[in-house]
Amino acid sequence: MQIRSAILFLVLSLAFFGTAFSQDGISEKLAEQQNAIRFRLARGDLTAGEASTLNANLAYVRNLYERTVQEETYRLDRGRILGLLDRNSLMIHQKQHNPVVRLK
Repeated sequence: MQIRSAILFLVLSLAFFGTAFSQDGISEKLAEQQNAIRFRLARGDLTAGEASTLNANLAYVRNLYERTVQEETYRLDRGRILGLLDRNSLMIHQKQHNPVVRLK
């Protein structure tokens, strides 16, 4: 079971982080948050529904970043993207004071 989970995680990670993120450490922040979600879910700190919402938030931020880079508006939206990542991080690490909600 663990080997299958590890393989699935590797495949999903490659698909999720396959695009090149170079500016402002976005890829590192996304990877750190993905690992934190997995760890806290395994530890029982997050429910499956909360983990799903947090993963959807990460996908939303990744898509927003990719779109702004393609449209060459990243510098204008940089603060918003980093702010969304910070909010998601707070929901992961301090769930008691920052309930898990979908980012918009």
